Amino acid sequence: MWDFLTFERFIAQDVLILFYYAGAVGMPLFLWYLRRRLVRTLPWCRNAGAELRRLYDTLETGRKVMTLLFFLVLFLSMELVWRMMFETMIGYFQMHDALMELTELQRG
Repeated sequence: MWDFLTFERFIAQDVLILFYYAGAVGMPLFLWYLRRRLVRTLPWCRNAGAELRRLYDTLETGRKVMTLLFFLVLFLSMELVWRMMFETMIGYFQMHDALMELTELQRG
């Protein structure tokens, strides 16, 4: 416990994994809910949503598929970057722990 209180031992890896899943799963769900709520409550969002829907409905089938694929690839790319960001931070803390162990071995 003392190592934790004096920042000799980091809890970052466990916490980062929790935040990763909260962001990877929770954020898209929250944004979907927020979009629906804004479209229902704000008139200018409702108008913009209706215009985008009309624009999408005018597209031919091939363009609709390409649009959906574009947003799917965009979403997957954002998820990949989110994952890489957390892997980098976790890797940093693992390197820190390994270096601290090497320091302890040299001291003693």
